[in-house]
Amino acid sequence: MKEWDNGYLVVDAVYSQNKDKLVEDYIDLVPILEDLYIDPKIFLQPITSVEVDNVRATA
Repeated sequence: MKEWDNGYLVVDAVYSQNKDKLVEDYIDLVPILEDLYIDPKIFLQPITSVEVDNVRATA
């Protein structure tokens, strides 16, 4: 995880189709939450930080 901005994440990822290359990717949680009928403002408001722990790469 490189950046967190109120539901918008910037991450470094390795994908199974190209295991040798680190790729910067972007994830916007707002439309995902809206599709699940969750109010993004209410859901994201209490989140003050995000961290990743115990990550395992799988093919």
